Amino acid sequence: MEKVLTAYYFATDAKVPLKQRMPVIGALVYLGIPSDLIPDVLPGGFADDMSVLVAALGAVALYVTERHIQQARRTLTRLWRK
Repeated sequence: MEKVLTAYYFATDAKVPLKQRMPVIGALVYLGIPSDLIPDVLPGGFADDMSVLVAALGAVALYVTERHIQQARRTLTRLWRK
């Protein structure tokens, strides 16, 4: 979940050029597609979703900042407290 949130904060950061954000935006859209390559109800069904997201984040790793990661961690902490 941390990677998903990090990707979200990266993709919505207006300080990052759109060209660098596009692979991550595409991966996040792919996560939301109900009919993807492997149905999520099958064992390991989220593996393709996460591999797409990790590949997209890897492609833009130089642009992901500590601030994006910390925003994701703070959000997770807030969600787990509830």
